Amino acid sequence: LSLQDETEDGEDEEVALDSQPVKKASNRKKTKKEKRREKERAAAAQAKQQQEQAMQQQQQRDSGASTGSTPMAPTTVDGRACNTCGGSFPNAADYRSHFRSDWHRFNQKLKLKGLATISEREFLACDADAFFQDYD
Repeated sequence: LSLQDETEDGEDEEVALDSQPVKKASNRKKTKKEKRREKERAAAAQAKQQQEQAMQQQQQRDSGASTGSTPMAPTTVDGRACNTCGGSFPNAADYRSHFRSDWHRFNQKLKLKGLATISEREFLACDADAFFQDYD
């Protein structure tokens, strides 16, 4: 709340109830310092927004590479599927033995590094000894 008070000049001035004049911010010009700070804030907000967008795009690319490249194997009525490798197995014994296989372990290492996993056919085609070298 404010009251109108007439000054000696004859101009009306808004006076707050606690007897201090109320400044109208819309009537005064911004100083160079205020303009500079406003530009800096806008630039910082824009940079932050661009950084967030870049991070989201990177996460989408990373998640697309790790999850999109490995097809989810459909489970059969009695069988199971490995979500890491994309293989499906007719019974529980084959499913359990798959987790002990070199192919599954190799795909786990690839997935941890953020690389695309390979199919069993690709794994058998390449030289497995080259992937599991001992550095004693």
